[in-house]
Amino acid sequence: MAEQTIAVGVQTNNSVVLEICPTKLSSNSVVLEICPTKLSSKWEKTYQRKTWEKIINAIDGLYNSGGGILILRYNRSPPRGHVRKCMRMLEQKIQDLVGPITLTFDIHTVEITPSSSQAHGEIKISVTTSTKTEHIITLSYHCCLPSSQQVMEILSSENVEKLRAFLLGNIRPQVTPIEAASHHSDFKKGKCVSFSESKTTQFKMLKAEPTKKTTFADRLVGKGNKFSHYVSAFANYAGGNIYVGVADDGTVKGEVINEREKKKIKDKIRTAIEKMLWPKKSEPTDGNEDKRWDVHFEPVIDIETDKVVPSLYVVVVFIAQCRGGVFTEVPECYEIVDNQVKKIDFASWKKRIDPRLTKEGARCANAPSDLVYEELTSLLNNNCDGDELHAASKTAQENYKVSDVKLTCLSKYVSFHLRKGKYVQAEEHLNVYTTTLPSSTNQTRFKVMEQYLYSIMERCKGNYQESHKIAKKSLDDLEKLSFCIISAAFYVQIATLENILAMKTKDRTDQLSLISKAEKSYDTASSHLNQIHKSTTKAEYQQKVYINKALLSLGCSLSGDMLPDSDTLINIEKAKEYLLETQKIVLKGNPLSKFRNIQNLFAQACLSYRLGNDDPSRQADQLRHAVNYSREAESLAKMCEFVEMRTYAETFIKFFESKKVK
Repeated sequence: MAEQTIAVGVQTNNSVVLEICPTKLSSNSVVLEICPTKLSSKWEKTYQRKTWEKIINAIDGLYNSGGGILILRYNRSPPRGHVRKCMRMLEQKIQDLVGPITLTFDIHTVEITPSSSQAHGEIKISVTTSTKTEHIITLSYHCCLPSSQQVMEILSSENVEKLRAFLLGNIRPQVTPIEAASHHSDFKKGKCVSFSESKTTQFKMLKAEPTKKTTFADRLVGKGNKFSHYVSAFANYAGGNIYVGVADDGTVKGEVINEREKKKIKDKIRTAIEKMLWPKKSEPTDGNEDKRWDVHFEPVIDIETDKVVPSLYVVVVFIAQCRGGVFTEVPECYEIVDNQVKKIDFASWKKRIDPRLTKEGARCANAPSDLVYEELTSLLNNNCDGDELHAASKTAQENYKVSDVKLTCLSKYVSFHLRKGKYVQAEEHLNVYTTTLPSSTNQTRFKVMEQYLYSIMERCKGNYQESHKIAKKSLDDLEKLSFCIISAAFYVQIATLENILAMKTKDRTDQLSLISKAEKSYDTASSHLNQIHKSTTKAEYQQKVYINKALLSLGCSLSGDMLPDSDTLINIEKAKEYLLETQKIVLKGNPLSKFRNIQNLFAQACLSYRLGNDDPSRQADQLRHAVNYSREAESLAKMCEFVEMRTYAETFIKFFESKKVK
């Protein structure tokens, strides 16, 4: 790469220097033929569109390929004013692409006018970047997000760091993901629906009218109705429902659809969705149902007769949340290969944005360390003894002779001793973990796990402030992780600590802030868990999230601290909902482990206590239930030698006993 220096302000008989500075240029060089007269004309719109597109693609390619030179070559005949106008337009288009700072410091333009010995003139644009891998400009992401009234494409000007965080799942919606079959189904012709548009709900009336050649199915997925944009937007946020046949103002119009066409609609939707670009982990395996979408045909009622209008439906298309980026097509981004402008393929684009995006799904309970984590966690939560844990760890390390598995086993030894209150042994294993860490193939993941263990240790000792401090310091590394059981567990730990600290503080402002943070941390943990597949540990942590959220709603914490009985933050109904969700997971074949059952008993005890306060006629009975639940938890904790849980149980018993009428 040679250094080229051109003096500013020098004019020769065949060139005028406009913006030049010393710069190092790569070997990339692209030549495009242009006509300045056509580019500056009011009439040559098609030519202008195609030519500017080629120019911008080339500049994008140079910027993404370590820099280089773009030569815009023209014949010697155009008037000087046309060339100057082209250069002004060129500057504006480059500025729109890269911004004023990059235009000023990284883009340098020279006009070389034709001389008597030359048959053409040139505009030379030099593009400089520091390295090939640190810079990437995408012209169109072909990726959408919803607002409360519309869906929007992510702009090319969007901050790349923010885009990276979004694709890695580090920017998350603060709402619960929409579930299948959760849509509205009551529609009366000519009446407004009882709900409004939002980031998870959109109304849609198809633009084109049906013809013999264009059926409802064709119109629904046609480009004019931007069906793929809605799919991308909802999938990239929290999922949602598209109500086709409802006008923007909420008025029910309906769509006429016969029974034969329903299958065609489903087939067209399936084809359209399969053409889009999805994270591999979301794609259905052979023979399995595609859970990314569903469609429902809800009948429309005649308001005068109160009967169903024949063949008139609101078509509700459900789109499930899918973290990791759902694209309508391959992002438009270019590079220079052998001095030719080439579009970057999707896999290469993802790698350029962030290498972790090319490893999607690799950590979904199929890596050896994940399998071992799953097995050992199940043993721990069901109160295995030391010999059982040692035997399972030994077998795992013999089967998988890799450092990541050894680190996973060591982490479970630490957890085992912490639960038993054996802090010296826990610290010994944690020291071995720290010395083994440099040999890991996934430094970030296991560094986060190390800090997670330190945080857990301080929590077990009752040092909640220090535990929270350690956890918060690890957030930067935690946010770099792809969704996995470790990231979910750590967010649950952070939320649990915020919950405990909120119940302990006397400062109302701090209390409200901590409760809000705890709710967000639990939601973040849930988002991570939703992206983990076929995992019993996933179900275990989902139970933990719901149990802890129930405690938070009841104005209680795991440690036994409680808000005053009259506190307005207490929400008994919400707590009931969370405990019902816990039972739903159990009914799906995921029984509560002994460790998790203790925590569930705490939540049941707190619920009984709050119910008694809510209904004085039942107070004595409910208080007795609260004591009994706590004693049952204490007994189980004693039997399993779960020291921390036993301490919490004793705190609950003492509190509830103190409330008995003397």
